Amino acid sequence: MSGRLMIYTIGHSNRNKESFINLLKKHTIQILVDVRRWPTSKTEHFKL
Repeated sequence: MSGRLMIYTIGHSNRNKESFINLLKKHTIQILVDVRRWPTSKTEHFKL
C-alpha cells in the first residue's frame, strides 16, 4: 500500500463472535480499536 494507512469501520451488533473474527481475518485486519463512548454491550462477547 506504499506507506498509506487505511482505516476501516465495522458494524458488530448483528454478528456473532465467530462471524466478527472471521470478517477481520478475511480482510487481514491486524489492529482493532474500540471507539465506543461506553465500552459495554448486551452481547456478552462484545463487553470489555
